[in-house]
Amino acid sequence: MAAVGLALGAVVGSFLRLTPHEKELLREGSSELKEQANSLKDGVSEVAVEGYFQAKETIQAAAKDVQDGDKPELPGSVLHNSLVMPDSKL
Repeated sequence: MAAVGLALGAVVGSFLRLTPHEKELLREGSSELKEQANSLKDGVSEVAVEGYFQAKETIQAAAKDVQDGDKPELPGSVLHNSLVMPDSKL
């Protein structure tokens, strides 16, 4: 019964007009969210570009090793990844 009352209140509330104060609060919150989204987008773009160049370098090195008949030593492999922690010996 409480859920029905809450839903009905939400529907009725959605038809009411916003006060100038509410509009200002929403505008401020919107600006902050846009700034955060742009910052996040920039960070993700930097990571994507870095990942692209690392992948390109790895593929080029592997292709060269294959052409030379060597076993590929991949600079982007798990062994060379600073983010990967080696297994600890128990």
